[in-house]
Amino acid sequence: MPEQVPLFASLYTDEDVTSQLAVLIRQRGFKAHSAYEVGMMEQLDEAHLIYALHMIWFC
Repeated sequence: MPEQVPLFASLYTDEDVTSQLAVLIRQRGFKAHSAYEVGMMEQLDEAHLIYALHMIWFC
């Protein structure tokens, strides 16, 4: 039987999604952040994308 690879997911939600979702996902062992938690409220979509990409490449 082949070895199972663990499921990996990372999530960043902007302010259009409740910040509670990131909390619930973290409780299940995944990496998740919300715009509220990282101080990105009321930012343009482009700023959210840049932040999320930075999290992927540098965190």
